[in-house]
Amino acid sequence: MLFKKTTLLNTDIETAWKHLLKPELLAFIANPLQQFIPVEPDTFPSQWQAGTYKVKLLTLGFIPFGNHSIVIEFPAGNNHETKRLLDNGHGEIIEKWEHLIELKATADNKTLYTDTVKINAGLLTPFIWLYAAIFYSWRQSQWHNLITTGFSIHKLPKKKLLS
Repeated sequence: MLFKKTTLLNTDIETAWKHLLKPELLAFIANPLQQFIPVEPDTFPSQWQAGTYKVKLLTLGFIPFGNHSIVIEFPAGNNHETKRLLDNGHGEIIEKWEHLIELKATADNKTLYTDTVKINAGLLTPFIWLYAAIFYSWRQSQWHNLITTGFSIHKLPKKKLLS
């Protein structure tokens, strides 16, 4: 199944790209819905590099969701107007989690940000798709929150998912 969501970020493409490449940003914007606990290697790099990162998934901070591989690739065609990062992930529960993040520069120096995810989890696929819809809506709202603080994670108040 395919899920796609786009939002307009009030930041330039180079700033968005610089922060997208930080695993710390993934940890922040996924919280509290999903946690990624590094297994191999046992820590994330300061910046994503092409390669495989094995993690344990925790949903809502405490529900084990199996082992998963984040497989980072940088598709051809990255330039000043368009940047792409692909997680060609897979795991014990989710057979295919192909997540393409695409950034496109706009004429007014903002960034069009798109998450496109192809999911295959067997009989669980419709449920995982629904979770992805919630997760990426949350994730994109967190991007907007980070931009308002100049990407300072520590300036944001701790938020509950449901207020």
